[in-house]
Amino acid sequence: MPEALPMHHPALLAISASIVSLVLSATVSAAPQERPPASASSAAPSETSKVAQSTAAPATQSATKEGVTAAPSARDEGKDAQGGVQGYRVFVGITGGILRASAEHPSIKKSSFTAPTLGLHVGYRVSSSISLGFEITSFEKYMRRSNEFARFEPEDSLEAQADCSNCTEAAPAGGKTMALTAVFLTAGPRLEYTPFGEDGLYLGAFAGMASVVGLPGSTGVGGALRAGFRLRPAPVISLALEGGVQAQSFEVGNVFAPYAQLVLRPYF
Repeated sequence: MPEALPMHHPALLAISASIVSLVLSATVSAAPQERPPASASSAAPSETSKVAQSTAAPATQSATKEGVTAAPSARDEGKDAQGGVQGYRVFVGITGGILRASAEHPSIKKSSFTAPTLGLHVGYRVSSSISLGFEITSFEKYMRRSNEFARFEPEDSLEAQADCSNCTEAAPAGGKTMALTAVFLTAGPRLEYTPFGEDGLYLGAFAGMASVVGLPGSTGVGGALRAGFRLRPAPVISLALEGGVQAQSFEVGNVFAPYAQLVLRPYF
């Protein structure tokens, strides 16, 4: 029988160490790998980071809102701080239209007539809603009278008369006006108010001295009340359609005339 090898033999020790090493390696490979627990600082955000995030979100929203508000829209471009078109405050207006006048005057037979009306005004835009200026308006009518003792009548109100078959021609009276063009003028300061900005709906008024050129005793006061709507096709020009009432009052008579007209207004 062969003699047993002692346990401390070098060859046996090497083989035993190799077997133990293989067993341990297989055991470690088969066992699931456990991840180390996350630290409290990495698992949950710190109180400082929460505060920073909560502060940053409103700040970002505020900055976004401010950016939207600060950025001018295309509609607001070219407007000054008072809401008007920048740099264009002085304007000149030209008006033209038609009216129906009722006149009472010692030299005019009481009647109503239609006549064209013209006007000119200059002004300055004080704010986006208020403008001040000076205005002159006029309308005129050709009038005749049948004899030197009759009153003047508007041409379209004269009635046809039958011819006189046995009348003799009167001798020249000399110096008597038988026909004239009466010009009704009013001039004075004007005020205009636009409640919804510089353009759009507006209300206006003006008052001053009035006169009827060609008729004696025809100096007094006059004015107008108006309302209209204005559009601005370009920054330096506007168009408006307006209606209102003109009136004149004299010591010996008065004139009342509703009207409608167009307004062309360049700006400078």
